Amino acid sequence: MSGKNLLRKLTAAAAGVAVGAMCCMSVFANDIGWDHDPCPVCKEGSVWVREEFERSYPSGEQEDCKHYRFGKDVEIINHYVIHYECRDCGYSDTKNRRISYWKCCGFDNPLNQ
Repeated sequence: MSGKNLLRKLTAAAAGVAVGAMCCMSVFANDIGWDHDPCPVCKEGSVWVREEFERSYPSGEQEDCKHYRFGKDVEIINHYVIHYECRDCGYSDTKNRRISYWKCCGFDNPLNQ
């Protein structure tokens, strides 16, 4: 097997393991607290804000690893849903929020992977 084919297989295997591990992450919610702005509907009440982690997934973007000689870095996106709820009028709304970061999937020696 040539070095390029081995490198491709190792990179694909590492990405597959990373994606599998991220898919197993549980959903959790984080109460942020009361918003400082009044309710956009009744203009009186306070709005409770809660952030819920939905999932993590690769964006499909890759770039050469900056830390190691072999492999690629993969862009990962964390998806959150933000819930808003007014305690006075019952107004509620949700918004999506996505945060991305780069996950290093590089290595120095393809034979020791």
